[in-house]
Amino acid sequence: MQGLSGHKTIIATIATGGSVTTAINVTQWNHVSIEVPTYAVGCVTATANIKCLVAKNNTDTFRPVREMGVYSANSGIQDWEIPSSAGNFNAICRPAARFNWVKFQISNTCTANLGCVVHVHN
Repeated sequence: MQGLSGHKTIIATIATGGSVTTAINVTQWNHVSIEVPTYAVGCVTATANIKCLVAKNNTDTFRPVREMGVYSANSGIQDWEIPSSAGNFNAICRPAARFNWVKFQISNTCTANLGCVVHVHN
C-alpha cells in the first residue's frame, strides 16, 4: 500500500561535533527511509557519505548494515551507503527494516545540529 497509511516520521539529530544520529526504534515497520537536509546547514563540508548502523537493542553496539552490491569491480556484500552527496534527498534503506534500532552516520563532523527525518511505514 502506498501513501500515508501507517506512516510515521521521527527526528534523528546529529549533534554539533558529532557524526551519528540518535537511535531510532524501527521495530514492526516494513520500510525505513531517511530524509537529509542540505549539508551546508550544519556540516563542515558541502558533501558527505551516509551509512546506516543497526542493532537489536538500543544499548547494543551499532554496526554498519551491509547488502548485496551492484555487479562491478566492487561487487558483493558492501556497506549500505549514500556516497558523496550534498544532502537534500530522501533515501530508502531497505536493510534497516530487518533490525530493531537504526542510526545514520555521516562521514564528516557537524558544525551545528543536523536534523534528519527518518520515515517509517508499512
